[in-house]
Amino acid sequence: MNILQELQHLGFTNTEAKIWRAALELGEADVTALARHARIPRTSIYDALEKLIDRGLIDFYIKKRRRYYMPSRPERLLVELSTKTDDAQKLIPALRALSRKTQATPQITLHEGMEGIRTVLDHILETRRPFSAITSLEDFQAVAERPFAWFVERRIAQNLRVRLITIHSAAAERFAANDSKELRETRLLPPSFRFHTATHIFGHHIAIFSLRRQVPSAVLIHDIDIAATQQMQFEFLWEHAKSPRGVHGDML
Repeated sequence: MNILQELQHLGFTNTEAKIWRAALELGEADVTALARHARIPRTSIYDALEKLIDRGLIDFYIKKRRRYYMPSRPERLLVELSTKTDDAQKLIPALRALSRKTQATPQITLHEGMEGIRTVLDHILETRRPFSAITSLEDFQAVAERPFAWFVERRIAQNLRVRLITIHSAAAERFAANDSKELRETRLLPPSFRFHTATHIFGHHIAIFSLRRQVPSAVLIHDIDIAATQQMQFEFLWEHAKSPRGVHGDML
């Protein structure tokens, strides 16, 4: 485990993490020994050290006009995080009230590149609700193969079902053959339907992926009415699309 990295994930700066780890390893030390062990210039240590003292993670005593620093027990970190969680819980109602004030206006964000694609896919998973998708399967797999595979794996792990509409092809039939074990129901549109995007409808959100540009991108929309309209259009297509078992002869 990378302790410095994990401490930074919990809100420590890099310097604070190095100092606290050094204090835990030394048990007791003056500022010179602490800076040397943490491999931090002594002139850079004081501000971070005072912040750790304010947080109750480091204590000190004075002997012969020199400060000696000691770490608090590691469990002190749990107390600090618990306090922050309690404060956050108290803040949630006020934040929700602010959010309600903006619900009249659709919220639209643009996410670019592979990192942007993955961010939006992760947002879909965070809702933890079944969803609907109209997808150019071959484009999605060609452009974003790794994020797509990661998304399917995570979705299955979270037991999230999906209804998927895509264009009929041999690859789509092979994909649909795994529907049962991948918690999916697929229906197929005739090959004459050509599009190169993917639209996911989940809750009050719509994610639209543009897959043929030099830099793939995704637009994320949060709006109750737009999501309802998109879902209605999906249901119409769903009724007219064919299940993989019924496509032979009908779409050739």
